[in-house]
Amino acid sequence: MATNQQLKKALLKKLGITASGLSKRIKKEQKTLSMSTELATYLIAQESGIAIGRYLSDAEIAEVRNLQVQKAGVSVAKSNAAPKQRTTANKTAAPRRAIQAPNGITINDPILPEKKLTEAAAMIKVYPMLYGLENSIRELINRVMSDRFGKDWWDTELTTRKLRDVHDTAAGRMKTETTKLSWHQRRGSHPIDYVQFDDLETILRGKKALFHPDIIPDWEWLLHLFREVRPSRNVVCHMNPLDSHNSGDVASWYRKWANVVRNSLDKIPA
Repeated sequence: MATNQQLKKALLKKLGITASGLSKRIKKEQKTLSMSTELATYLIAQESGIAIGRYLSDAEIAEVRNLQVQKAGVSVAKSNAAPKQRTTANKTAAPRRAIQAPNGITINDPILPEKKLTEAAAMIKVYPMLYGLENSIRELINRVMSDRFGKDWWDTELTTRKLRDVHDTAAGRMKTETTKLSWHQRRGSHPIDYVQFDDLETILRGKKALFHPDIIPDWEWLLHLFREVRPSRNVVCHMNPLDSHNSGDVASWYRKWANVVRNSLDKIPA
């Protein structure tokens, strides 16, 4: 993609440098993290205090913010690296590496490579969006179904074959918690907490008339959301990193879902 020229012009004016000077700054950023010239330009603009929202799309903004998180992870990892020391066994001691999570927890592992810690710093921002999206869908389903069929809807309304499979899967997981994992906390307070992302799509499909078109006007958009988010969710939930492009996609889908819910609040039961 081509760099947004209006943003570039504003950045040159803000920094008071020439295009050549900006090019040097961009190359320096690219040495820190692998990114395109365009994204490096936008990252510099963001860090220089320019309101990039005036120039860029939501997806581009999400990519820039994800790069900020990754860059912060690199800086933290480097600043925590201890100088090499010689042990009595004539071996080089491993550097101390750490990242600081938003809740104050420090992730400090003596054997994880710096790359993994950098990825962890980036994923700290992605996980809450996936968590929020999936649980917002659960909340919507539970509110609508409870309002229409009562609090026992889970047992009375999941009667077709696919919906019955969802019901039975949740029952099996709940039983396992009770019999084999009694030492651990419960996953949730409602059976819907025991099903996966794909199962939520199955419920929505099976009860489409309750959600479309009043709450979710564009049904094809909803199905596209599940197709697009599913691979990223699977990557993160198996403790692997997303690149900046896919992280940006997750942020974009989360915002779009939130907009759909916000615009339909008057039709969603309290």
